[in-house]
Amino acid sequence: MKIFDHKNPRHLQILKEELARAKKILNEEYSADRVWDAMSEEEQKEALSVIADDKGSEWTSAKWDEIPADIQDAINLTDYELAIDDRTTGRVMLRGIKNAQKENPELANQFIQAFLKKIGRSSLESITTNQSQKLNIGLYRFIQSSQSTSNTDTSGLTTMLNPRDLPSGAPSKNTDWRGGMWTGD
Repeated sequence: MKIFDHKNPRHLQILKEELARAKKILNEEYSADRVWDAMSEEEQKEALSVIADDKGSEWTSAKWDEIPADIQDAINLTDYELAIDDRTTGRVMLRGIKNAQKENPELANQFIQAFLKKIGRSSLESITTNQSQKLNIGLYRFIQSSQSTSNTDTSGLTTMLNPRDLPSGAPSKNTDWRGGMWTGD
């Protein structure tokens, strides 16, 4: 019995899928070493605080590979992953922040600089995924509240509708928003 038949189209399809999956795993950008190296000493101490004993402080300036495996297993580095390295949420949040900068550069840059100063970061590329989510939400709320009077039409309704603000939480699949910002899924 042959395990793989190169003439069988189904076997070739399975092989293509497995090769694509292997390439994706090999090209994965997430690296615990890189996340650990990008963390500040304070963040490393905070991450190591999950360890009950005093041994955690000795690993603050160590490389990730030098930390014992049992301590590595206790540390959750996902909270410290940079937004530019997170292919899903982080990059989407950064894209939203950059779109807000294009739409209203004065207000957006003012808010972003204040946020970066508060969290002790120097640029958008150095913020974590969690920080990018907070910045994105805060930025859009800040811009919306700053321009709430200038964005109203004659009927008093805002022209920039957000479907998440509706009582149901989201529009139905059959809804097509042409006048507002949301254009559908």
